[in-house]
Amino acid sequence: MPEEAEVPVPARFGLGPVTVTAISEGTVTMFAPLTQSEFSSDGGCQATFTGPAENSSAYAEETCDEGATGAVSQMELRVADVGDRAAILHIRPAT
Repeated sequence: MPEEAEVPVPARFGLGPVTVTAISEGTVTMFAPLTQSEFSSDGGCQATFTGPAENSSAYAEETCDEGATGAVSQMELRVADVGDRAAILHIRPAT
């Protein structure tokens, strides 16, 4: 099992660093704390939004297959490649 990897993103994207939490069979799962009040996903990945709640921040969790593109807040993420222990992610401003 690979260790978690944290990917910093610019604050203007409306979320904290993206943490890759799992890589398995062509799929990558990521977690990011949300820092703005409006969020959406374009449906390219399976997204779950949680919170905020008392004593807990809001966060997004996305699970994406290789080749999928998803958008969360002001960030677009494309999963370019998924290997056994690594994934290549392309992150840019959402359009």
